[in-house]
Amino acid sequence: MDDLTKLAGPAPGFVKFPDYEVTVEPAGARIRVMLGGTAIADSANALVQLETDHKAVYYFPREDVRMGLLEATDHDSF
Repeated sequence: MDDLTKLAGPAPGFVKFPDYEVTVEPAGARIRVMLGGTAIADSANALVQLETDHKAVYYFPREDVRMGLLEATDHDSF
């Protein structure tokens, strides 16, 4: 247990669900996102977030995403 956890104690969610896990690690493979035959993201450096009871989520370095093909919206995830 690291010093911060010792000082603050475990997060309340962990106390309730001690087997719940969230990890972020290198994807370990080239990951490509295709839309209508066009690659909008292509990376050998993507990260994958693995979370109990959820599908994998991939995160790409910005330089590996064709940002000019994306369109901003007013939606967010929280």
